[in-house]
Amino acid sequence: MKSFFYITILLFVLSACNGKKSKEAKTISYSIKKIFPHDQKAYIQGLTVADGKLFESTGQAGSWIAEVDIATGNQDKKVILDKKYFGEGIAILNNKIYQLTWKNHTGFIYDLKNFNKIGEFRYNHEGWGITTDNKNLIVSDGTSKIRFLDTLSLQSVKEIVVKEGDVLVDQLNELEFIDGFIFANQY
Repeated sequence: MKSFFYITILLFVLSACNGKKSKEAKTISYSIKKIFPHDQKAYIQGLTVADGKLFESTGQAGSWIAEVDIATGNQDKKVILDKKYFGEGIAILNNKIYQLTWKNHTGFIYDLKNFNKIGEFRYNHEGWGITTDNKNLIVSDGTSKIRFLDTLSLQSVKEIVVKEGDVLVDQLNELEFIDGFIFANQY
């Protein structure tokens, strides 16, 4: 557990709520405040913090989601996916963890308290990043599209397209929603 956990360096900021054309992406500055221990074998695909706890999702064969003790890097709770799934992003909303898979077009829903699987959902695109605006799930698929999913039907209710000037910005991954903006790294 001697590797370190790094937060995304290059972020793209998109307007998420105003219904207008997508804003141009821009690079923002950052600084490292603290370094925490982390499992260096974990191929992190999704990351979120809820109630002061760190939750992460990994990719590759043997993908998993876990609640991780930030101070030690130890996994307090963990669910391992069937080897046919390559895990991707996770988001937490209404005491549920929503997890995407990369090419299987399948998402999973877990109870936040005990990690029991309580549902699955299907989508017609790759699964990359996911976050929430506390109303909808917001997902990326490796293209320049960002989709907003209704949490009851898990169907797309809105899409935005991300551009930098006139150029489409694709490979948007690991989404976060902060103060009305979607933050994404470009894989």
